[in-house]
Amino acid sequence: MKQFSTMTLRGLDNDENADLVEIMNQVMQKENIKTGQSVFEFILRDYREKTEELQGLRQTYNSHRHKSNKEIEELQTENKKLKQAIKGFCQFIEVANQLDT
Repeated sequence: MKQFSTMTLRGLDNDENADLVEIMNQVMQKENIKTGQSVFEFILRDYREKTEELQGLRQTYNSHRHKSNKEIEELQTENKKLKQAIKGFCQFIEVANQLDT
């Protein structure tokens, strides 16, 4: 594992890195962080937490989606059965009406 003893940030005053500076400033203000080093430490730790949290949410979503799809299939099967029963009942009523006349 690589050990970083020094980190140098280059080009933060360039326009192409303005978004990075904006993110760092937002983190400093929101989290009340005072140094650039602390901002990077926070961002790296937060990245790990958010990545793990996102993975958990994806697993939960996929589980619910699978369960929902299964329930939808079951409901569609029941719906077909009900339609057949209603069709059969309507045919029965037609025959019964014909016998009454």
